Amino acid sequence: MQFTTALFALAAATAANAASDLGAWNVTIESNSAANGYRSRTVLADFASDAYAGDDVIRTVCKYEFIPGADGAKETESCEPNTFSYEYDGTSKCPLLRASGI
Repeated sequence: MQFTTALFALAAATAANAASDLGAWNVTIESNSAANGYRSRTVLADFASDAYAGDDVIRTVCKYEFIPGADGAKETESCEPNTFSYEYDGTSKCPLLRASGI
């Protein structure tokens, strides 16, 4: 079974110009699972602003995989760049994103 959720987290601001200066995240989360317990998730997160536009948009890819097995389960998780992290409860429409030193 596959679920794909496109999430758009826009920076909050009181004026339209201020919102443009703060930038915005465009986040897509794709989750997959199987009856045997296998789970995977791919998070694509792009940050764009006046300073990060066109080819300068910050692109992030995170991958998670849980592979069950008789000899023990294997679980892997990574983000590129590794200064990015996120939290996602599997149901909310907006994940918690953290980026530093990108």
